[in-house]
Amino acid sequence: MIPRITESTRRFFGKGKSKQSPFNASGFRALIIGIDKYASEAIDNLQGAVADARAVYQYLTEELFVPADQIVLLTDKAARREAILRHLRNLGTLTTGKSPESSTANPILIYFAGHGTTAEAPDDWPTGHKRISMIIPYDAMFAVKYSKDFDVNTIRTRGTKRVYPIPDRTLGAILHTIAEEYGDNITVILDCCNSGSGTRDGERGLDRGVTMSDDEVIPPGLDEEIWGKVVQERATDVPRGFAKSGIRSHVLLAACREGERAREVNKCGVFTQELLIALRKCRTSTVTYEELMGILSKLPDQNPQCEGYHTDRVLFTAIAPTRGRMVHRVSYHDGSYTIQAGTIHGVTHNSKFSIHSHPNDSLRPLATMRALSVSSFYTRLELCTPVKPRKIPSPAFAFQLPVPGEDDVLNLDLCQIDRVLPHLRASIDRGKAGYPVTVNDKDPHIALELKRGRVRYKIRYPAIQDLGQNYLDLTTDLDPNSINTVLRSASHFFWHLRRVPPGAQVLRQKVSVHLHSMKLFDDQLDDHLRPTYKPMEPDLLDDGASVVDVVAGNTIYGIRLDNKSSRALHVWAFYFDCSDLTIMDYHMPSAVQTGYDAEVEPSLPGYGSLSIGYGPGGSQPFKYTLRNEQNADLGVIKIFLSTEAVDLRGLLQDSARTAQCTKPKGFMEGLDRGCVKESLPESRETWDTRTIFVRQRRSE
Repeated sequence: MIPRITESTRRFFGKGKSKQSPFNASGFRALIIGIDKYASEAIDNLQGAVADARAVYQYLTEELFVPADQIVLLTDKAARREAILRHLRNLGTLTTGKSPESSTANPILIYFAGHGTTAEAPDDWPTGHKRISMIIPYDAMFAVKYSKDFDVNTIRTRGTKRVYPIPDRTLGAILHTIAEEYGDNITVILDCCNSGSGTRDGERGLDRGVTMSDDEVIPPGLDEEIWGKVVQERATDVPRGFAKSGIRSHVLLAACREGERAREVNKCGVFTQELLIALRKCRTSTVTYEELMGILSKLPDQNPQCEGYHTDRVLFTAIAPTRGRMVHRVSYHDGSYTIQAGTIHGVTHNSKFSIHSHPNDSLRPLATMRALSVSSFYTRLELCTPVKPRKIPSPAFAFQLPVPGEDDVLNLDLCQIDRVLPHLRASIDRGKAGYPVTVNDKDPHIALELKRGRVRYKIRYPAIQDLGQNYLDLTTDLDPNSINTVLRSASHFFWHLRRVPPGAQVLRQKVSVHLHSMKLFDDQLDDHLRPTYKPMEPDLLDDGASVVDVVAGNTIYGIRLDNKSSRALHVWAFYFDCSDLTIMDYHMPSAVQTGYDAEVEPSLPGYGSLSIGYGPGGSQPFKYTLRNEQNADLGVIKIFLSTEAVDLRGLLQDSARTAQCTKPKGFMEGLDRGCVKESLPESRETWDTRTIFVRQRRSE
């Protein structure tokens, strides 16, 4: 069982263990709308709404593993008024083969990028205000204030059929109905605004808003067949605008306040771009909507809004935790492409990368590159196919692709389920699994067994099996999607558990590791006026032991690292839970939480010490727990030591019990390497690991 943090839950940027959920991405439903080109000659076309919609689609399918058949993507002509309303009303039953009962409380996402507008509310509409907010579909036809050739009289003269924008009352009624039938786990993201000048404002880009003519009147009966079915006392709870407080059916993330303008620059929405960056920086399984908005970069002249009754909920109610992908900045110098990631990040000589112009790039990569030479912290890349250098911008961004290699592949034994699930082997053999995996019943890491119609996962990795851990503490349905999500977690888990630096592993000889039980001294306070934990003898890792026995329960433990070299070192410490494939952090550099704007101070000084779980090290105390049905468990403490500052948040992973593999997104910014005088020999740039197996038992 995973060691339990004894202070408040740590959530940002992969800190700590996320909430668990009985749901998975198979219940996630989404409607994504992006409109650049409008049918009306009076509405100026946009340039980045469709790209934004596709970027959100990519995020859902590639980061949250939402099946494509559970997402509806409407762009331009497909985003007509009738189609938008129809797909909105069908969201509750979008999941193939799911009944309304089984879909209850599963997450629903509605995303819109395009123009918005406002209008005077009909007299009998219960808004409490004089104006309503509206989103504009592709086929909208109405009088626009800044268009002399498309005013109310012109529309009448031409006999043009009016198609009105979709008002907030209609949207609110649909959301209310969905929430009543399928649960209120609904997220609405709007990258639009309520007005606009219709002109480009220099470098500030285009406004995503249109100003409706004052002469245009919204019919009182518009969409009455939709909102008229909602119970009146509940319908009056749908107030004006998209940014509302007190709404209980959904959480709204809006690009700006009412009266402000949502903008797009460089063919993408400023809000959507920054929102996706923030989503990839954090863990959707642990961060709330309010916290997500708090880590958004400040937008010029836009104040994004987070509204709703449930803004304190975890994103998507922790139903689809993100696996994340490490994004590496690509630099080009003297004819060579380089990324600041190396063997310490898990890059191998087989690694391949898709290259994009932006970390939130659309579905089409600019090129594919492979590792040409890999060092501890840097990798030189070469193009897999010829591409003119001018087509690769500077900077560009590299996403590591799931290419099986000799080192990072997960070996599977499928002998017991081949007969009942032959398509799983076929998918793996064709390289369609989406993660490094192969069938190898001679030397497997995991063997799949069938018992009472459920799939069990037998551990065959010797280092774990020899210490008494034989099975993962979970089972799944005999379903390829469920199995693949667990195996994806296993692939990530065993690769990072196994890997060590290539060549000589000498750095570990310069750092001693000590593990102690802790005693709390109430009469002694630290600098923050908290009671002090102090280590007790004996040292459980005396004589460099690699296996340690601990008592599960209330005993607190702490780690101390002693550096026997003059070189200050950067330290990351993780705990690998062999029961459910969780990887959580014991210690991570504090500078990672705020980025690399300043020089990163190593956490382990030369000839100094670092305490983990007590003292001035800054991390929280930890203890070990067993579930009621467990008498013993096994975990692994793995410590990474590095001469350079690195970002290893990509190792973190939530429990496979949620049927999700999550690796919080880290972002590799440029780091300046330190300089040494030429008269002295240069110290070696290297990294190393120290692995400690932790056997838990109950106290007698």
